[in-house]
Amino acid sequence: MRRTARHGGLAMVVAVALATFLLPQAQADDNPKDKKRAVDEQVQQLGEDLDEQNAEVKAAGSALADAEAKLPPAQAALASARTALASAEQEQFDAALSLAATESHAEQALIEYLGAQGQMRAHREALAALARQAYMGGDFQRLSVVMNAQSPEDLTSAMSYYETVNRSEKQVLADLNALQADLETKQAALDESHERILAEQKSAAAAVETTTRARNTATAAQAQVQTLIAARGVALEKAEDLKDEIEARLAVMKAESDRLAEVIRKRAEAARKAAEKTGKKIVQGTGLLSRPVSGPITSPYGMRYHPILHRYKLHTGTDFGVPSGTAVRAARDGTVIEAYYNSAYGNRVVVDHGYVNGVYLVTTYNHLTRDTVSRGEKLERGEVLGYSGSTGYSTGPHLHFETMEDGHFVDPMRWLE
Repeated sequence: MRRTARHGGLAMVVAVALATFLLPQAQADDNPKDKKRAVDEQVQQLGEDLDEQNAEVKAAGSALADAEAKLPPAQAALASARTALASAEQEQFDAALSLAATESHAEQALIEYLGAQGQMRAHREALAALARQAYMGGDFQRLSVVMNAQSPEDLTSAMSYYETVNRSEKQVLADLNALQADLETKQAALDESHERILAEQKSAAAAVETTTRARNTATAAQAQVQTLIAARGVALEKAEDLKDEIEARLAVMKAESDRLAEVIRKRAEAARKAAEKTGKKIVQGTGLLSRPVSGPITSPYGMRYHPILHRYKLHTGTDFGVPSGTAVRAARDGTVIEAYYNSAYGNRVVVDHGYVNGVYLVTTYNHLTRDTVSRGEKLERGEVLGYSGSTGYSTGPHLHFETMEDGHFVDPMRWLE
């Protein structure tokens, strides 16, 4: 089983990887197992460090995507909170103005009430004076004046005087009643003003509380936006730092894919020429492939958007989520053309199935913990060729399974039963 250590940087990884993927071409005349052992020794110091760097790249991409996804709604929440705060502050201002106006009206009502009380007091004093005067004189005095009249003119004058006094008394009583009614009205107005003040004070207090809550919400929203902006900045900076490393890794993967495609094309051409030379037709198989492992598909074949590089790249195979150490089986009868370690694909087995359904078909099994086959070995469908793992550019145990037609990657699901 191949093991790796936590030492070495990406530059070393790339250098070893470039040397590694060139090794299989030179193995034709050498013992494959000896060459393979040499490669194992070269990469032994790199594996876990690769895993850590993969996790770092994945974490940076996830952090950037997460921050960019959360920032717009957070900014919208901040804008909403600021609008609510402005509304609450306006409500508080209006409530304060209304309370001030109500208090002013209450003061005016109090002044009018006190004025009415003063008028009421003055009229009561006037009425009391009339009452005393009437009590002191009484009806006997009025009768004496009438009896002592010397002429009709005296009598008329006396009667006129008492009628005037009587009218004055009635007017005082009427004014007193009017003042009493006015006083009661002003008392009611004063009471209403007091009630309005209490209500306005409650409204003002509620407005202050609403403003405080809105301000706290806006402050929290602002803090969240600032946190997300800072997180995005850190993620962007980290992503920028990792770009060169990622580009280097992708270059390794592309170089390996190009190399393998060329190997397949040469084998297909060699098979064709051999058939032409012997005058025999190329033997072609038919049918589909068996699944190399039994497990769920965690990542299908297809284009993927890279959150750090901001471009699409092809995911060249189908990932099966299986635990490390799961037996990986040949999808079809074939010949092992390569079994080696690559910094991108980890422990890798490549099986040549020859011409099938009109195309030259090859399958690859990647990120293995270890393989159990050698170059040139014949395999039957279902035969164990290795065990799943997480070597190479991988962040967790799985099998990355690829199918190539005439040297080109195609969707494995087109072939799987």
